[in-house]
Amino acid sequence: MRITLTCAALALALGSAPAFAQSGEITIWSWNVAASSLKATIEGFNKQFPDIKVTVQDLGNQPIYDKSIAGCAAGGEGLPDIVTIENGEAENYWSQFPDCFVDLHTLGYTAEDQAKFPDFKRTELEVEDKAYAMPWDSGPVAMYYRRDFYEKAGVDPASIKTWDDFIAAGKKIQEANPGVTMTNADFNGDSEFFRMIANEQGCAYFAADGQSITVNQPGCMASMTKIKEMKDAGIISSAYWSTK
Repeated sequence: MRITLTCAALALALGSAPAFAQSGEITIWSWNVAASSLKATIEGFNKQFPDIKVTVQDLGNQPIYDKSIAGCAAGGEGLPDIVTIENGEAENYWSQFPDCFVDLHTLGYTAEDQAKFPDFKRTELEVEDKAYAMPWDSGPVAMYYRRDFYEKAGVDPASIKTWDDFIAAGKKIQEANPGVTMTNADFNGDSEFFRMIANEQGCAYFAADGQSITVNQPGCMASMTKIKEMKDAGIISSAYWSTK
């Protein structure tokens, strides 16, 4: 069995069914909000393909990686038809298990389709002339805030231009609003807060050729230092990403 990935990306794990079958069953492994979003598309999909049954299984983020890697290592044993993965994990699959995935071009994924997605989302999903996955979403960063908290502290959101400004504003807001914390992050699991700041600094965990670890570069160190400053200033608390 080979699987096709569509990255968050979505990935397709295809068995012996014909590539363009108009009936049958499709099983998808996903997690959390991604699984919910996929389930919401089933009704519309079935209007076009009424004889295809789609089942979305919410396995959780890490279990998907554990089970899909184990399945690829076992030659495709136990894999579903489609797997949701994150772009940052994609190359681990291509480098270790290139034969585990279907080239989407064989399923009708054309250059015209590819052009509909920004290059930065496709780069990690394609190897030479093969497209092992297609983008499904992009995760831009946005900061939501309580206007009343800012107004009570006399802080103008437009005045926050840098992370140092953010720290200074956080101290004022927390002082004016007892019990309020400026922001939070998952310190025991997902490193998303670090990755967001690190991306601004041009920090990458690995070299472009994948042959060396580069997380000790200045941009990465500056990012981690800034997060520590937030923690030391008391403006950031710990929270799991899905409950923030």
